[in-house]
Amino acid sequence: MLGAGAGVGGGAGAGVGSGGGAGAGCACACGTIASVVPAIRTQPSRDNRTGASYTERPVRLVTWNVLADAYIRAEYYPRTDPRHLRHGARTHGVVDAIEASAGDVFCLQEVEPRLVTVARKRLAGWTVHYAGKVNKPDGVAILARPGVALTDVTPLAFSDGSGHVALLATVAVDGLAVRLATTHLRWDKPGTPFEQRWGVRQVQELGTQLRAPAILCGDLNFEPADPVYAALTGAGYFDPFAATNPATANPNGRAKRIDYVLHTAELRGTIETPLAVADDTPLPSDAMPSDHVPLAVELVRNTSLT
Repeated sequence: MLGAGAGVGGGAGAGVGSGGGAGAGCACACGTIASVVPAIRTQPSRDNRTGASYTERPVRLVTWNVLADAYIRAEYYPRTDPRHLRHGARTHGVVDAIEASAGDVFCLQEVEPRLVTVARKRLAGWTVHYAGKVNKPDGVAILARPGVALTDVTPLAFSDGSGHVALLATVAVDGLAVRLATTHLRWDKPGTPFEQRWGVRQVQELGTQLRAPAILCGDLNFEPADPVYAALTGAGYFDPFAATNPATANPNGRAKRIDYVLHTAELRGTIETPLAVADDTPLPSDAMPSDHVPLAVELVRNTSLT
């Protein structure tokens, strides 16, 4: 339910990797964006490969905007069966998909408290952390299956007054202590001057909180041609989906990619091919209980750097 292909490493598009190479191939004039995201800093080496929680295994990470009921308007979803738009109708479907997946860590956006309650009740032994937006009905969450430790869990409310938040945690990936951040950047109206964009300010603030090795994922509300994407890749983040660039949503009948898993060079990512999204794909649907499809990446240590 979390992808049309086989598991990570199998199916169409499997084996497409990232890490140790060029960031993303997005060219732009970076005079005004180079300072948006500071070059990623490296954690002290003593932080890694110490402690029992930093296990010697890859981690399969999934990012997914699960669509908050509070934001549903029937006119936004003309191709969707109305039964999928009723409040609460998709909650168990989202948890079903998580439970059936092989994912180890799930980074979710547009999460409402009811989904958190259901997940904690149904996913026995899982760790569930939630950070609600300020004066809004939803937030972000990080879920980890039993045996995957999350430490130093920290919510971040952006200081720009938007109400948007990020959630940070440390997770072990193949023996490395990796700082993970998930967020849902506020959407900017097309044509908004670069320096006035919510996304610019929020990426800049979040960038000050991360040290390599790091993962930044979520609904970032921009496409790969956006200069903020170029700023992130220029700062040292790699995009394992850069070669395939799959659409993850189709708002207003236009399929596009606005969801990402970005990581620093200490890691290497192998993608799982997501469910294909075309302009006319019904979302949500029986096959997909959200208006976004999830992205899944298996992350390992990049041994070419050692």
